[in-house]
Amino acid sequence: MKKHLLIVLLTLTLLLLQSASALSSSSNNLQTNAGEPNTPVVEDYYSRGLKQITVKAKAIDKSQIRTAFCDYFKVNDITVDANDIGITVSTQNQVPILIDSYVSSDLAFSWTTDETLQNAVEGATEILKLIGIPYLETPVHACFYALEGISYTKAISPSERSASTNTYISVCLSPEFMGIPLAQEPISDRGEYDGKSVAVTDIYNIDFIFDSSGAFIAATFPLLEVTGEKELSEEYISYQDIMPMAYSQMIDLIHDTEINPVYKSSLLQRWKANSIDDLLQKYEFRVTRIRSVWLDDYQGQLRPGWYARVEVFLKETNEALMFVDGGYSYPEIFCFGFDAIDGRPNQSYK
Repeated sequence: MKKHLLIVLLTLTLLLLQSASALSSSSNNLQTNAGEPNTPVVEDYYSRGLKQITVKAKAIDKSQIRTAFCDYFKVNDITVDANDIGITVSTQNQVPILIDSYVSSDLAFSWTTDETLQNAVEGATEILKLIGIPYLETPVHACFYALEGISYTKAISPSERSASTNTYISVCLSPEFMGIPLAQEPISDRGEYDGKSVAVTDIYNIDFIFDSSGAFIAATFPLLEVTGEKELSEEYISYQDIMPMAYSQMIDLIHDTEINPVYKSSLLQRWKANSIDDLLQKYEFRVTRIRSVWLDDYQGQLRPGWYARVEVFLKETNEALMFVDGGYSYPEIFCFGFDAIDGRPNQSYK
């Protein structure tokens, strides 16, 4: 299936982020609207109809993987650890990964304008080809990040890389089956546990860490193979239909934080708003990225879905809203999943 990534200008007022501007000449997937700000990224990979597939963990050869990494990255001191859901390849330098939900959509595409990041993406994809791991060509993100303290990671722009002594590169890719990526966040309604505490898809991203110059440090990825497939006769709903659903889910989540005791505090309290109407006077919710993805369950069955990311912006300044946690801050990012056939949201709020 030919992979393609379209960036389109959407007219819904709840949208949109700063667009990724330029593009690496090595990628044929990504088209950009350079010079058109507040443009969401839309990735629609449903070009050959819908299927439901089943995946399972596949056997691995740790020595073969170690040899491939040592030879390609010219590093001898590499450790390979494996469990039931994935594998970690690392040097002795232990560095926390950059979690994708902490990466704003504009920084996620830093690789389109920086040669060091492009080389890191190339290194990650080439080694995946060597060891036979299927991946989607367009990264979830590829950017610089700073390590502050023991474990706090913060995505930064290429221009900020020299401001920190603990700067690294994160390349995050999606496992791909039949041209469709696995959802990059745990957004699925996985159904019944059926005695299972983990799913084979619990490692849902392919994460690489490099130092700021591009030297390999570590990689984590799932080892999965397709064991069955079933054609689906239904048509999928379009990403245009998903957009208002994502907005509605965001409002429902805000209400849920008011009444559900599972939350430590409500979003209205966190954002210093007296009501939803007050909130909407101050802030704008923008769908900044939407992707056709596989949604998983505990049995290894994958079904077609949509992933939608919502970011929050201050209307007065057009700046992204940050969540402050002690001395650190994160962008306010919320991720939602929807069934691609009936549009059913995969998170249920009261």
